[in-house]
Amino acid sequence: GGGGGEIIHWKRATSVHPHMMLGYPLSNENAVVKRYTAEAMADLDELRARADNDAGYIQPRPSDLPYSVHDMRTEFLQQQQQHHQRIHDNDNPPPTQPIKVGFVACSFNSKAVLFLSHDMFRFFDPSVVEIHVFSTGPPDHPRFLAEVMRGVDWRRRVVDDVDRFHDVRNLSHDHVGLARYIRDLGMQVLIEWDGYARQGERSAGLMALRPAPIQILHQEFLMTSGAQYFDYIVTDKVVSPLRLEGLYTEKFLYLPNHFFSKGHAVQKEVVPPKLDYVSREGR
Repeated sequence: GGGGGEIIHWKRATSVHPHMMLGYPLSNENAVVKRYTAEAMADLDELRARADNDAGYIQPRPSDLPYSVHDMRTEFLQQQQQHHQRIHDNDNPPPTQPIKVGFVACSFNSKAVLFLSHDMFRFFDPSVVEIHVFSTGPPDHPRFLAEVMRGVDWRRRVVDDVDRFHDVRNLSHDHVGLARYIRDLGMQVLIEWDGYARQGERSAGLMALRPAPIQILHQEFLMTSGAQYFDYIVTDKVVSPLRLEGLYTEKFLYLPNHFFSKGHAVQKEVVPPKLDYVSREGR
């Protein structure tokens, strides 16, 4: 009511991100809507990544993509069998090769996800896993690190703690090129941190090309991807109760306490919490 005004006609979609809608609570009767929405996003993700909006044209997908999961898993099994045979035939067997695990995201800089998670990379056993990070986003500006972060560089810590850190900003909008790069490195497990968050920054369409035989969704996204190309989602029993398993295309990998990996307990910059209340006057 009141003075009135002009009606605004929107000519484009609003800025509400799909992951916001998918995380929005709905009744059990309507929760399947989120599954259908996610499936639509998954079906269009790779197609949209090939779209040339200026030319009004969709680039054709290379005929050898997506990679064959069956072929990759068969290759891995053959490698393991050959390795075990060498161990059996040799009194001085070669060391077991660690599994190559990759993390891909655009947020390996001063963002909340990395604040919570950068310390986890210190605790992987190098005899079991070889950790690769594929960063599609930029580093922080040196002045920001100096003046706002007071010299703390979370990205630098990750670089120091992983086996290989791949700065692939040049491939962030070339999902075909990035898929080939990851596949050529022989990743056996690929963990994606962006989900449908960070539209315009993340490497859209990458996971649909299946650059790894096992692909996992973690961190940013609270709901199913709706995709057949994610095998697992890292979650917990509160975010993803077993009774809602039918709403997910992924299998559940439960963490014991919380789906997010958080390293506050081992971050020296974090002031330990105090149990005793101190009043404002007593400070």
